[in-house]
Amino acid sequence: MSASTAQSEAGRGLRRSILSLSMVNAIDMAFQFLIPMLLVRLLGDADFGAYRTLWLLATTAIGVLGFAVPFSLYYFVPRLPRVESAVFVRQAGLYMALAGALGALAAAWWCSWQGMNLHLGTGVALFVGIWVFASLLDAFFSSQQRAVEQAKLNLFFALLRVGLIIGAAQQWNSWEAVLIAHLVLASAKGLACAVGVARFSAAGARIRSQTVSEHARYVAPFGVSSAMYLLRGRIDQWLVASTFSAAQFGLYSVAAVIIPIQGLLRMTINQVVLPEMNRLQSTGNLDEMQAVNRRGNLAVALLMFPVLAFLSSRTEALLDFLFTADYSAAASVVRIYCVMLLIESIEVTMILTAMRQGSFMMRIDALVLPIVVAVSWLGASEFGPSGAAAGGAAGALIAQVAAFRRTSVVTGTPVRDCQDWWVLGRISLAAAVSAGLLLCLHGGVLGQPPVVESGLLALLIDGAGFMVVYWLCLRALRLRTAVRDALGASAARFIGFGGP
Repeated sequence: MSASTAQSEAGRGLRRSILSLSMVNAIDMAFQFLIPMLLVRLLGDADFGAYRTLWLLATTAIGVLGFAVPFSLYYFVPRLPRVESAVFVRQAGLYMALAGALGALAAAWWCSWQGMNLHLGTGVALFVGIWVFASLLDAFFSSQQRAVEQAKLNLFFALLRVGLIIGAAQQWNSWEAVLIAHLVLASAKGLACAVGVARFSAAGARIRSQTVSEHARYVAPFGVSSAMYLLRGRIDQWLVASTFSAAQFGLYSVAAVIIPIQGLLRMTINQVVLPEMNRLQSTGNLDEMQAVNRRGNLAVALLMFPVLAFLSSRTEALLDFLFTADYSAAASVVRIYCVMLLIESIEVTMILTAMRQGSFMMRIDALVLPIVVAVSWLGASEFGPSGAAAGGAAGALIAQVAAFRRTSVVTGTPVRDCQDWWVLGRISLAAAVSAGLLLCLHGGVLGQPPVVESGLLALLIDGAGFMVVYWLCLRALRLRTAVRDALGASAARFIGFGGP
């Protein structure tokens, strides 16, 4: 087989891997969106709030106590022989077991502080502990470059999660039954993780102080930075969960279901863009590296700006349809989250990552976190639960300004040239005009709230009309070339942006 043929086969294999994982990730996120939609109709307000608190505990414990150790497998496993990489897998397994134990203790303390009865508190603590350990499984096969197996495994547990949780809620309509379903799910995933780690590391060398030190040195900056970033994004939820009732937190937390929308889009683009940016940086081609970043941000803007604009214009109707009319009161939180996601849509952290600016990113996260805490606390004190969301938007703005200034310094490029600001401005104008017309159609002008016409048919009609207006605005603002550059010629032709 020639070198060019081998490279072509490798490229096709990489694209298949990305496609497989992206499709499963999309399905999993759809299920994560679907489960609360159904549970809010099957459980009482307090029980639904307890469910949302459970996942806040679990995901925070993974992000903080996990310390990016699962992520480290992507570094060690592909580049080392099986015997040597097995040591790092074993170390990761042992560390995640310890992190799970600490997470269980923290969850037990939280439940006790909140006055939860011992039976339920023990169940919550067990779930959090097992789920933290089992999160290692999310990177287990993909770190071995076995993306298809990882996709199948992820899909299996996504389906199991939906079946167990919704089945338990449908059958018994109680938080206790739903918690038991979570424990069954966590036990199955924890067992699979333990078996996988044991089998992979069985023939490995012994753990030595040198390998532990090497592992720790690698994960430390990533672990600190990712932990602070996660806390920055969830401190408002913790503030509401600790200050207000479970029912109020349940109402507040439904706004957070929109956040994974951007995460899925950004993750998919990063999987393609980040390796190329690292390659270009290693060859000293900074201009082309920044051009790749600009094209990726244009693609995100073309897709995310209209989504956020539509969410902001039809927030009450969407919440009414998805979570019942009782939860439309979370509209103000959703709109603040939309502002936060808009600020974060255009990012240059991939450039900073390629330029090995991890220590700077860690310092910025450490600076921003207390600001987010202060703003969220003041907002909640003055405006109630919805005011807590202001901290995330403020933190996103400060972090973005700092990231762009640092990028300008390390690349020697003025901030005004870091992105295609004129093009991005026209895209945002197209989305804003589309949202404005939709608001006018529903009477949401001159300070009056929009008329809430919920229901699937009404939302589909609104969405179709919104996209038609957005498409016309893109053409009127002469963004044909930007669409082709961002999405590719084939995709541009498919949506009517071909030609000169």
